[in-house]
Amino acid sequence: MAVDGTPPKKIKPKLSGLKILLIAMLVIAAAGFGVSKLVVSFDKIMRGTFAYSESVRLLAENRAAKAILGSPIEVGDILEGSVNLENMDGVARYTLAVKGSKCEGVYYVRADKHMGTWDIYLMVLQSDCANAPLIIRNSRNILFLGESAQES
Repeated sequence: MAVDGTPPKKIKPKLSGLKILLIAMLVIAAAGFGVSKLVVSFDKIMRGTFAYSESVRLLAENRAAKAILGSPIEVGDILEGSVNLENMDGVARYTLAVKGSKCEGVYYVRADKHMGTWDIYLMVLQSDCANAPLIIRNSRNILFLGESAQES
């Protein structure tokens, strides 16, 4: 009670526009951090698969790819991709930026994992320095049109 005998007034905290803006910025930053962690995790998962390491090795050793891009061939960013692993099975689809001493390109890879064994069935290098895409592997005879693989 106050000195004059009246009950104390409840003070409601007011959120000013600045405080609301600050809270909103913190929420957005936290969400952005979560998304960046997810992207980094995806990148780590993708690069940690046998399909990724083997497809990169096969590209780097391919004579025709070295003739187009120049040597050594370096792998850059994962431009787009997906990986779905469940127990002993999985699917990996990804597109990598690649470059050599002469030229740059895009490397398309498709692979399936069955009972723990990866099958890299499509590997295609596309570069402005070549007249046509270089099919490194196409064991399922998939029609490759530019940036897409037409799988049936």
